[in-house]
Amino acid sequence: MIKRSLFLDLEGTIVESMDNPIILDHIREEWFTNLITDANEIHLFSWAITSDVDIGSSLWLIRHLEEMMGIKFASIIKRDDFFSFFRGKFGNIELFEMEEICCSLGKEIVFQMFIRNIFRNPNGCEIFSLIDDMVENTVLSVAGKRIETIKVG
Repeated sequence: MIKRSLFLDLEGTIVESMDNPIILDHIREEWFTNLITDANEIHLFSWAITSDVDIGSSLWLIRHLEEMMGIKFASIIKRDDFFSFFRGKFGNIELFEMEEICCSLGKEIVFQMFIRNIFRNPNGCEIFSLIDDMVENTVLSVAGKRIETIKVG
């Protein structure tokens, strides 16, 4: 059986925004709920949550989403998780420079870099899917793994 890791963006994908956390309608659509059901593990992949402090202040929303969707996030990937990797790749850059690099690369490439270089994959998954409102539909096969981005909205 092929194992899938599903990564969900927060703003514009699950909720409208952090300032207006209204649940978006498409998370109740069949294609979305099927992806949730078929996933072996589900992660929150959001730069709206930048640090561990942000996780603490957003915990009420995270728990509400888990309860509403009937899931438990295996992890919360935040912006700060990328900083040391990008410093290793691009030298002694500042945080704002990393953000500029990521914007110029695009979220599809940043997600592919994350899966290939940062994510530990403790459960041996073979398919890695990011659902996000800011991506185009892409698929990359590398070393027996499938890395895909799925546009929502």
